[in-house]
Amino acid sequence: MFNKDNVSNMSGNSDAATVGGPSLPDPNTYSHGYQKLSCLMAKLPEFAIYRRFGRLNSLNLLYLQSELHDLEETLYKISQPIACSTDKRIRMADLGWRALSNTDKAGPHNEQYKLVLRIREVLKEYNEQLWLQSQIARLPKPYNTDITWLRSWMFDPLCGGMQCPALELKVFTQPTLDELVVVKAREYSDAMTTWFATSFIHIYHKYLGKYIHKDSDDAEFVNNIVYTERSNSKFMSVITTSLSSAFPVLSVVILNQCNSINLRLGILTVFTICFSAVLAFLSPKKKLEVFAASAAYAAVNVVFIHR
Repeated sequence: MFNKDNVSNMSGNSDAATVGGPSLPDPNTYSHGYQKLSCLMAKLPEFAIYRRFGRLNSLNLLYLQSELHDLEETLYKISQPIACSTDKRIRMADLGWRALSNTDKAGPHNEQYKLVLRIREVLKEYNEQLWLQSQIARLPKPYNTDITWLRSWMFDPLCGGMQCPALELKVFTQPTLDELVVVKAREYSDAMTTWFATSFIHIYHKYLGKYIHKDSDDAEFVNNIVYTERSNSKFMSVITTSLSSAFPVLSVVILNQCNSINLRLGILTVFTICFSAVLAFLSPKKKLEVFAASAAYAAVNVVFIHR
């Protein structure tokens, strides 16, 4: 999506309608604010961008860890005298949960029992927070272009119409940009597609696209031009097919015009290196597959060396 100055892409999955489930709220019902923003994020999870609050999460874990350590030390201090007690009844109560939970409220085991329950609560919270933070750390980072477009959409009067307090605006500004995560990352099959979707398409929109494409009719994308990933993929397929066809033909034509064997060897070397680089850039093939394709390409051109 483009808003005349900034650009982002709509995922191809977002074009599909939901069948058999509850429909999303009509964005037209919400003129601005978080309600309209939530509708956009629900429809396009690639723009469901949030701050992970890494420092606060780490601080919370450190506090829980310290509390658990303190509780552990306290439990050790309480349980040691009980374990060494000469009273058989007291020692027996320390050997099982039923005996511990049924001890006299005024006895030494009651304090231990309460402490164990407290440790259980804190330990559960600590484990949950530790696991959650490990999952949050795996969340992908959004592309800078998506952040730029979302920020522009939020404060466009015709789109999000956000009027947040200054403190809330800092979520999408420095220095918190490095903390932003996205619910669903864009998946690009190769480096060429990534470059096209995150860089080239912005250049195209700036100098040509915004003059020849019409604004979207969708309520969420008023004053924006939408470039779907489906159309982007078609364009990339054309480019990839054209290059894959041009390389063999071009190398054959050039080699056929050269009379010097040394010059042909040099040209073949350059073309093979370029072919390998382009293949690695344009396709998600493994290194072994790129090597095999390059070897086959070189073998085809070798026949022109001793012509």
